[in-house]
Amino acid sequence: MSSIIHSLQPFIARRPKVIVSASSEATDPVDVEAPHNLWHLIIQTSFGLCITISPNPYQVVLDLRNTTKNIESEDQSKRRLKGESPHLILQQDAFSNPPRRYRISCDYTTTGLWIAPDDLKADEDPYIAEDYILSNFPGFGSVFLAWTSEYDEQFEKQELPLGSGNDLFEDKNDLVGFDIEGFLLGWRLALDGSTEHVEFTSEATEKLYVLKKGEEAKTFVEYFDDIDGLLAAEELEDGYKCQKMGP
Repeated sequence: MSSIIHSLQPFIARRPKVIVSASSEATDPVDVEAPHNLWHLIIQTSFGLCITISPNPYQVVLDLRNTTKNIESEDQSKRRLKGESPHLILQQDAFSNPPRRYRISCDYTTTGLWIAPDDLKADEDPYIAEDYILSNFPGFGSVFLAWTSEYDEQFEKQELPLGSGNDLFEDKNDLVGFDIEGFLLGWRLALDGSTEHVEFTSEATEKLYVLKKGEEAKTFVEYFDDIDGLLAAEELEDGYKCQKMGP
């Protein structure tokens, strides 16, 4: 758990616009100074995802706040207003539209959201357009598109379209903060009732992570261990540079 808390610091410090609150709660609120006491880390995001990380036994609990897990799409809303039963609408849609597998992978001038390659139907375009994201994933769509727009802005700022070869972010902590936001946005989409799982391509670790309901703790450990290793390597390199510059 300590590696997760350490790795979350760049996100908490550098992405305040998407954090509603970040706090710790004692497992024994009566005697907070007791040596046996442990602390839960709780983060509430602006896109409705609440993360609770608990030690001993290690657990990660993700839930949606101020929204519903089965988000009502624009089409479902119109059908409900016409008098159709909301429960029947969800049943019919679940039968005719089985949960999809998505991939989040930033690519300059795109939305960064795709149908996963192994879930593509015949003649289906893998690219998911902005209007579809906004109408089908309220609460997620606008924040996600702002996140991918930031990617495009950084891409241009670093002159990557011109083949500069620069890093996406000059500061590794800025990259990590950006990447963790994308990871958590991926989980926000993974908890939607229309989603089977989300494949998240990390800009920081350059690895693919499968975000699937029921595997939160395992995936958090895998991802944040990789992020912690990345930050540790950066700190080691910075320390080496300081030594070389010393007297």
